[in-house]
Parts: sequence; structure tokens; C-alpha cells
Amino acid sequence: MTDTRPERVGVTRHLSRRNVLTGLLTLGIVGVTGSGITWLTAGQDSSASTSSLPTDNTPHLSSTPTATNHAMFGFNAQHTHSNGDEHILSPTTVGNLTLAWTFATGDSIEASPISADGVIYIGSTDGKMYAIDAQTGNVRWNSDPTGGGIVSSAAVVAGTVFAGSRDGKCYAFETQSGKTRWVSEATGGGIEASTTVVDGQVYVASASGRVYALDALTGKTRWTSPIGGSLGSSPAIQDGIVYVGARDNKIYAFDAQSGKTRWISDPTNGAIFCSPALDGSSVYAGSDQGSMYAFDPATGKVHWSSAVIGAAIYSSPAIANDTVYAGSTAGKMYALNARSGNVRWISPLTGPIASSPMIANGVVYAGSYDYKVYAFDAHSGRILWTSPATGSSIFSSPLVSNGMLYIGSHDAKVYAYHLQ
Repeated sequence: MTDTRPERVGVTRHLSRRNVLTGLLTLGIVGVTGSGITWLTAGQDSSASTSSLPTDNTPHLSSTPTATNHAMFGFNAQHTHSNGDEHILSPTTVGNLTLAWTFATGDSIEASPISADGVIYIGSTDGKMYAIDAQTGNVRWNSDPTGGGIVSSAAVVAGTVFAGSRDGKCYAFETQSGKTRWVSEATGGGIEASTTVVDGQVYVASASGRVYALDALTGKTRWTSPIGGSLGSSPAIQDGIVYVGARDNKIYAFDAQSGKTRWISDPTNGAIFCSPALDGSSVYAGSDQGSMYAFDPATGKVHWSSAVIGAAIYSSPAIANDTVYAGSTAGKMYALNARSGNVRWISPLTGPIASSPMIANGVVYAGSYDYKVYAFDAHSGRILWTSPATGSSIFSSPLVSNGMLYIGSHDAKVYAYHLQ
């Protein structure tokens, strides 16, 4: 379906690209340059962190790992951004990462890569979904274009790739061929938030200010619920409850099956653009006014809030070993105690961070507006590795899988790194 080819190390290819500040201005920032289907259930989780951080007896996720695939944004439906199955890249080996391949799409990339069965799936603002061989960078397929750019990270479940488009519709593609299985009805606003799939339902948040639950087999709407503000936050799901942040400064919780509102939090000090992260004891989310919050998952009451970050948080938090990690537009990566909000460490960079961090085997990974990817020691915050500059700012969140690191850049390329 395409003649796109990967770019190997030492081979360059010119691509025109749009002004990299477009995405920054959109965010209000000026920064440094079928049958036989088996569905994940709301209690299942594919992550379990193994890094040796200090603990405070906070309960960990009680779910049983069921897959090694990075099947959706945040690694799982809880959006922990934590891959406990990684054993190749570590604090002692990550410094040896080197570029393996690049792959060029037709326009800038803001979505995050997802892996399943040796294939990387990622959307582009050219409106297409791409399937790329994880080892070689060879294209498997690219979909027909949707009616808008795809900045929503995909969810890959039961042989189907689900993703939203800026045209306001959700799409389902076959994993083997890229053929479109269904297209949902228009939601009334663009879908920039990443899709989450649990129990045969696809959950999407629309800029129209509504959350949708779609039938995963047909794309038909099962329920929809309004929210008091526009949405760019990906729904996080645990124990039958859907959590989502909104630009009216609140977190909303809905019953996953009926869409009935469980609770609405008191207003935070700013709009919530990031996606919530769940660890069974709290719902974590940051505001664009620089505060991180931990909410009670059953009631929405605030466990704690921390204003230490002090700059806009567009980076969705990651959780591992009783620590919450997040970046900010101040160009710093933060690690906070998950029980108290107290600072564990702060690591400064040279550009703002909107890329959501990922944690794997004691290492925290994130991209930056300074065009680079960073690897931090999860325990101390020390920078262990920095990539050479890509061709533009990085909004995409990193994926770590089977000893390789993948990330998209606003220069329209996917970058893959492996050990020398």
C-alpha cells in the first residue's frame, strides 16, 4: 500500500516539515527550539515495575500481568507508563544506546508509538496509521488517510488498531493489513486524546467535551457523557471506573459500563491537559498551572497536592515504586513521593517537556522540545544517556520494549535506538 522505506544509519532523506512552533502555540507555550476475540478486562494490567526505589508501604497494583505488549498509551489501561517486563535496557546498559533506524511518515508526529507482536504502530498528522517492523524499520502497511491528523496514540487489542482522528471520528484498522474495519460517528470535536480499550469497549475523549464508549466490534456508541470543558486527556480505567481530566480544571469519574457519573473533583488550580495515571490508591494528574494532584479513586477527594513543579504540566504522570514522575514546561523532570507529594529529585534539561515519561527497569525516558531523548536514573534523577538531536521538537512519548527505544518527532520521523 506504500513505497515508504526506513532510513538506515548514515542515510539521509530530505522531508519538508511545518513550523515546529505550531504545536507549541496550540498548547499556549513558547519553548526552546470478529470472533475469537479476547479483551483485556478492567482489572488486568500489563506492567509491574522492578526498579529499586525507596517505598512507603503504598499498595501497588494488584492486577496480574497478562501481556508483554505495550498495547496502548501509558502501557496499560491505568496509564502507569511503567514496563516491568524490560530486562535488557538498565541503568548500566542504557548509556550504550545508538540509532538503529528511522522511518519517515508524511507529516509531523505527535502520537506515541505502540508495540504488539513485533510491530510498531503510530499515527501521523498526515492522517495515516503506520505499522512498522520493530527490528528493521520496514513498513508493514499504512492505512488509507483519515479525515484529519492522527495525534491520538493507538490501542492495539485483539487484532485491531484503534485510534482517534482530528476529524472527530474513531477508526479501527486490521493489524495484519491496515484495512479499515469501522469508522465511528463524528463526536462533534477532534479526538486528540489517546484511545483506551477495556472489556470490549473503546473509550475516547472528544474536544466537544464528551467522553464516548464505543463497541469495539462495530464502533457503535454504547454511551456518552458530557464534561464541563474541552478534552485532550486520555481516559484511564481501573476497577470499572473511567477517569479523565478536563480543561475546566476538574477530574471526572464515570461508571465504565453505563457512563453514569461517579464523582467530579473540586476544581484544581488550572486546566488538566495531561492524562490521569492510576495505581489503585490514587488518581494522579497535573495542571497547566504547575501543581500535581493525587485524588482518592473512590470519592475524588484530594489526598495531596504539590505546587513544587510551578510550570505547566502537559506531560502525563508515570508511576513506579511509590514514585510519580512528570515533566514540565520549565524543562525539568520531577520525581515525587506518591504518598505525600514530597520531592524525591529534580533533573533540569535544556528544553520544555510535554512528552510523557516511561519507566522501565530503573530508567525513566522522556523526549524534550530541545529535539532530544533523555534517560534518567529512576532512583537519583541522574541523566544516563542523551540522544543526538532529532530534526525537531518531541511531543511523542517514548516506548521501551525488548531492549529497544522508540519515539516520534515533529520532524515526521520515528526513531529507534538499540544497544551497540
